[in-house]
Amino acid sequence: MSYTVICTLPNVSTEINGIAFSDARKGKTAKDVPLAAARKFARITGYQVTPKPPQEGEEAADADAGPKSIEDMNVREIQSLLSDHPLAWADVLPVEEARDPQRISVIKAAEAARAIAEQETTTDDQDFVAPPVTQTETDE
Repeated sequence: MSYTVICTLPNVSTEINGIAFSDARKGKTAKDVPLAAARKFARITGYQVTPKPPQEGEEAADADAGPKSIEDMNVREIQSLLSDHPLAWADVLPVEEARDPQRISVIKAAEAARAIAEQETTTDDQDFVAPPVTQTETDE
């Protein structure tokens, strides 16, 4: 899954950490941003991250169905959720541990996602260069 990132900070560059931004009505916009980069931008004030809507020919979610709860997801749906959003392990694991009988494959997937999320949390901050924030003078 890719994401769209909108930056509303003044004087933002057209390229930040290798991601190209273009002018948009509300600031600068980057499209097709991968998950790891989108997570980094989401932690910075002035950036908005949204999932990119499916393109023509891509499978779209049934709008009438609404989102499923974790309790209602099958194993493949949970594995897909954790693959796209490793931080969801914190929601999945307690639900699955309370299930009777527990699905061992879901617990293993949640624990693997937890390890990925913890690894990304410790390594993402080391290689990320935040864009410079400039303040503009205002007339008083």
